[in-house]
Amino acid sequence: MPIKKRKILCSNEDSAKEFVSADFCNNEAKKLLVTISAKSDARVIIWNWDKQRCISSLEIIPDITKGQTIDQVSFSTVDPSVVVVTGIKFYRFIKLDGTTMKIQPIFINKREAE
Repeated sequence: MPIKKRKILCSNEDSAKEFVSADFCNNEAKKLLVTISAKSDARVIIWNWDKQRCISSLEIIPDITKGQTIDQVSFSTVDPSVVVVTGIKFYRFIKLDGTTMKIQPIFINKREAE
């Protein structure tokens, strides 16, 4: 059985001290990892884990209101350039465009009574 190398991701590019959630991109060619830091700084950070560097980060503290928490971050299974951030009374879609992240508008259509 071959032994695989283990890599430790460490960087001084971001000041996060604690991560709440992390997810690897399902597209192996991209070699991306997304993390979200604890609620004190609440940043979504996308890493290239092969090169051990931060590609982009986005602070989402201004979007959090009282009663909302962030519990999980994950890549979309359909589009690997979209990240979904969820929690109690909170969800956001974030699109990675090159090295910048943009929060996508959320539209929920009103459902007609049946």
